[in-house]
Amino acid sequence: LGPNNSDSWSEPVGTPVFSPDPDLEQIVGAGLTNDDAVLEFDFVPSGDSVSFRFVFASEEYTEFVCSDYNDVFGFFISGPGFTGPFQNGAENIALIPGTTVPIAINTLNNGVAGINGTPATCDAAYVG
Repeated sequence: LGPNNSDSWSEPVGTPVFSPDPDLEQIVGAGLTNDDAVLEFDFVPSGDSVSFRFVFASEEYTEFVCSDYNDVFGFFISGPGFTGPFQNGAENIALIPGTTVPIAINTLNNGVAGINGTPATCDAAYVG
C-alpha cells in the first residue's frame, strides 16, 4: 500500500479484498476488523520448545490511539495440549509482557489520545 501518507485509508472486512478473521475479532471485542493480514503455517517441532520474535506495527498508531479503530495483533498457537478459547483450541501468545492483555494500539500506548482518539476513553497502558 505504500508509505504512511494518509490517516484514513481502510478496506472493510467482508469485501472481495478481505475476509474477517474470527480470532482477531474476538480479541477486539466488538465491531468488525478492517485490513486483516494473516500468516498461517504448520510445523513439526524437533524438540520440546520453540521460540518466536515478532514486532507489532500499525498504520493507525498514533493517530487513532484511544479511538474505535483499534489495530490488534494475535499470535495463535494450537495443537496437542492447547485448549485455548480461539479456533482449534488455540491460545494467543501476543500479550503485553507480564499480563493477559492482548497487543493492540489501545493497550500499548502512553495513555495519551491520538488526534482521532478521545481522552475520556484513554487509560495509560503498557509503555516500555
